[in-house]
Amino acid sequence: NKLMYLAAVSRKGAVGIWLLDWSTYFKQNKDGSFRRGRVDSEFMRPFWKKIADKARSVLGSGPLTLVVDRASCHVSRESKKEIAQWFQNIQVQPARSPDFNLLDASVFPTLEKKCNEKGAVTHEDIKKAVKDIWTLVTPDTMENAVRKVKKNMQKSVKLAGGNYYYD
Repeated sequence: NKLMYLAAVSRKGAVGIWLLDWSTYFKQNKDGSFRRGRVDSEFMRPFWKKIADKARSVLGSGPLTLVVDRASCHVSRESKKEIAQWFQNIQVQPARSPDFNLLDASVFPTLEKKCNEKGAVTHEDIKKAVKDIWTLVTPDTMENAVRKVKKNMQKSVKLAGGNYYYD
């Protein structure tokens, strides 16, 4: 079983996590029939405000910067327009560089490992495990993630690129 989540973190720790459920997301074809939609800018539209609202509640006032990967649903013209309504800055991560992404390099692998340790296999088990584990994303967790990404970057620079630097 696989579930997909959208997560937001900061140096202060967890901001929020949302289950991406597109099982009821349909688009109409030209012939009037319907097909299952994919995660696109239209699907993501309501999430940008949710992320911004939750970030405000955690981080307080001041400019918000959203850091995203290069998924088309994050960087499309439509998404960037929507994001600009809620965030003062957007930073797009380098393409194909999960080792330089705080979530991909550290937070998600840790959450996945802990979820597996709990033996979560059904959707309900996974949802409960993710909810419980998400509380472990603390400022210390994020500082460790920053250190890991910084170390990955230093190794990549030393090797003049590439990602074949694991110990």
